[in-house]
Amino acid sequence: EMRDNDDWTLSLLTNREVLRLLKHSYGAFQLKRSPEEAVWLSHDEDGGLYAAFSYWSAGIPYDILHCAGNFVLTLALYRPLSHLLKRLRREQQ
Repeated sequence: EMRDNDDWTLSLLTNREVLRLLKHSYGAFQLKRSPEEAVWLSHDEDGGLYAAFSYWSAGIPYDILHCAGNFVLTLALYRPLSHLLKRLRREQQ
């Protein structure tokens, strides 16, 4: 039911650039997928690449935060995990 769509979904379904992409592109394939985003790439009928950059660039803030979070987590857990793994290795020998 189209009336039940939220504003974002409705704006996507009526977006001229998205509609053009659906009507005038070919060879679409998924370039990347994560829980937060999916990046697809396709070719325009004129032969050029189309629209992948906007999807990719929309995920950059998440990727930066994800990287920073992994770095902090690594710093916090490296020493305890290292000691734990060394102790387990000694116990197995």
